[in-house]
Amino acid sequence: MTFFTKPSSGDHASILMDPRREAEDWLRAQGTGQWSDREAVARDLAKWRKPIGEGRTWVILDESGDIVATVRLSFVDRACWSTEDAAETALHLYKLIVRRSAADHDIGSLALDWACRVGAVEGQHWIRIGCWVPPARSSATTRISASPMS
Repeated sequence: MTFFTKPSSGDHASILMDPRREAEDWLRAQGTGQWSDREAVARDLAKWRKPIGEGRTWVILDESGDIVATVRLSFVDRACWSTEDAAETALHLYKLIVRRSAADHDIGSLALDWACRVGAVEGQHWIRIGCWVPPARSSATTRISASPMS
């Protein structure tokens, strides 16, 4: 199966909440508290509109044009990264959400490969992934080389 990336548009904001809700349900079934606050959906939708308007949110489409995933490539989020992290040396990846119906197609890996190529073109040396960590654990940092993948 072939997948395509394209910048998200304002029309996608509410549509992107469908995979988010689907991910919430799946995460809840896994016993995690990530995205467990149903009241936060309206607030999160409002926060999502800004990076969509700035061209930082992308959708991943299948061959029929259906949205199967979303990802945001962005700048450093000081709520997640400290000054000591030298976070400006990286392209930051947030909100990677894959629909459960597409989970067996390795879309997460494809999105990371794509982000690495974007980072390399932009001259970044790292891809930093914002990962949710349960409150009982310390913050997690993941680094992936931003050199082009073959």
